[in-house]
Amino acid sequence: FHLPAFVDKNTLVVVSSYSGNTEETLASLKEAQVRDAVVFGICTGGKLGELIKTKVINGYANNQTSKSS
Repeated sequence: FHLPAFVDKNTLVVVSSYSGNTEETLASLKEAQVRDAVVFGICTGGKLGELIKTKVINGYANNQTSKSS
């Protein structure tokens, strides 16, 4: 899993994973961080959610669960 060669500090990388634990998403996130890219994450929890919650990266983590009627 690799980002395009042009990704650098002037690039916005949006990482998205419903679970927050998708291997490809987390690998892309790490590579974006190594390249000093600007990162924004979207998820419902998991590892990605923890990074957003602890302000390691910017993003939106919807940790709410819906109940069936």
